[in-house]
Amino acid sequence: GFLARRDAAIIALFYDSGMRASEVANARLGDLDTETGLLFIPHTKTRRTRRIQLSTECMIAIDRYLRRRPPEAPEWLFVSRLGAHMRR
Repeated sequence: GFLARRDAAIIALFYDSGMRASEVANARLGDLDTETGLLFIPHTKTRRTRRIQLSTECMIAIDRYLRRRPPEAPEWLFVSRLGAHMRR
């Protein structure tokens, strides 16, 4: 279901990117380019914007999650089961 796909996408993203929990929690839909597999991280610990090229496997996991993500959910990439912003 939705939660399993979300969690799989989060784990794939951690494994693939080395992102911090706060960076994953604060990622927005607009930060992800699904065509190129690039994820922009505008607010890092060092206050520098980073770009991460995600693997095909990670993008597949994220795509599977996005297909189940509630369309009315807010701008955050990963949302709770109630459709709200997830905290780390």
